[in-house]
Amino acid sequence: MKTQIYNLLGGIGLLIFSLSMLSRSSQNYFSSWFHNKFEHKNISKLYSLFEGIIFSFITESSTISTASYSSILEVASIDFVNILYFISGVNIGASLIPVIILLNISVVPYLLIFAGTFIVIFVNKNTKKNLFNLGQILLSIGLLLVSLIYIKSGTIENQLIHLIKNNYISSFFIGIIIALIFRSSNAVVILLIPFVQNNIIGFNSALFIIIGANIGSSLYVLFKSYKQERHIIITSFIHLIINTMGAAAIYIIYLINPFFLYTTPYISLNIIILHILTNIFGSFFSILFSNPIVKGLLNNIYPLKADNSTKRFKYLNPIVTNTPSVAIEQCIKEISRMGEIALLNLEKSFNLIFDFRRNSINQIQKDEDLLDYLEDALMNFLTTLSMKNPTYGESEVIMNLYNMINDMERVGDHAINLLDLAEYKFNHYVNFSEEASVELKYFFELCHTSFSKALEALKNRDLEKVDEVVELEQKIDSVEKQLRKDHIDRLNKCICNPNSGMIFLDCLTNLERVGDHAYKIALTTRDIVKTLQ
Repeated sequence: MKTQIYNLLGGIGLLIFSLSMLSRSSQNYFSSWFHNKFEHKNISKLYSLFEGIIFSFITESSTISTASYSSILEVASIDFVNILYFISGVNIGASLIPVIILLNISVVPYLLIFAGTFIVIFVNKNTKKNLFNLGQILLSIGLLLVSLIYIKSGTIENQLIHLIKNNYISSFFIGIIIALIFRSSNAVVILLIPFVQNNIIGFNSALFIIIGANIGSSLYVLFKSYKQERHIIITSFIHLIINTMGAAAIYIIYLINPFFLYTTPYISLNIIILHILTNIFGSFFSILFSNPIVKGLLNNIYPLKADNSTKRFKYLNPIVTNTPSVAIEQCIKEISRMGEIALLNLEKSFNLIFDFRRNSINQIQKDEDLLDYLEDALMNFLTTLSMKNPTYGESEVIMNLYNMINDMERVGDHAINLLDLAEYKFNHYVNFSEEASVELKYFFELCHTSFSKALEALKNRDLEKVDEVVELEQKIDSVEKQLRKDHIDRLNKCICNPNSGMIFLDCLTNLERVGDHAYKIALTTRDIVKTLQ
């Protein structure tokens, strides 16, 4: 009895570990596909459907795929019907994963473990990362199959089994709870098969457990999307609706004639097919009623509302730390957002030097607080991400992103410095000469252009823009030296007074530092692009 319990617990632990390892290693192996995916937009609904199948087959999870995809969407160009097609594909692709257990034949699991272990131990992770990740995939599949052997030998009847054996409502809720714990309906299906094979759980009870597991996995995504952006929450609702429609379709078939669901004489294959059918039916009916579903969500269930809370991520969803390749892309979008906020603050602060309006100060301060929040939040996120076993190249990118976040925040600080100088100039009735004003505005345009091009280079992975920023940096340095020299000449000729001279030179210093940060951001962008290619 004790041996059976230990086998069951060990098998479940090994199952969870192997599924997690399989998901992680698959994502690393296909990381270049993930990064390339962000360079194009969906061109058709059918494309979205097939892309969802591939996406979830790589991540081994519909929960990870849905959360990841919802956070990489461009808010300005969201097509929720397209999203529905994508998630339909995600559900179908994820349900194919349990087919792996059909490899559980004779010595196959042990050969996979041997081959995977041999590759992982003797292949250099840094120089041959794809082969190393392939070894991890083989090892994780072998461990998954071995976990089923232990689970099958440890299956015993207990009070929990008796509770769900002939009580379909209990079976349904047990499925939800286990899926919420494992964060995956696939894990529930794979875990269920040994119990059904040993006749401890009947097929009808298994059916309700699978239905519950499908709904439970989508509830997990919905819970994790709480307090996220509206499009992320709507995407999570779409995932829940698709799974619920699939569950309802299977239940209706069960009520009409349960024998329709006995598709083969092999019980384990029936369970896998049942899971696949649940997702196919859910996808089919959700696509059939895609327009009413999306309109109902947008207009009735979750209408667009004014949201004054700005201290939050716009693109980043914390759940995607388990998918480093996707998380990096989201981080880059949030960092670009930081740059846009800093650039806007820079423009507002500089304009106040020549046209001071006290009512503009409050918004600049709020934006600076948002920059500080994003800096801390992104740093914490990257720290968590670096512990999620990213590839060697992704680890390099993460280190570069740390530096880039600091550069973006420093540009925001220089904008605040310009605000302080503008306020001092206004309060002390300081004026610039016409010549000094023209020179300062010209220098601002140079630095502003450099920083704008650096942001464009980051957002569009444009190496030509990087080269333009490098050229501008040289010009900024030479112009700054010349302007300092000219201003000292004006002071000596008493054309400008010392107070205005101090403010002028401080403005030059802050703007030149903005140019320096733009140069660093451009070079970091070049490193990131080359690493991810």
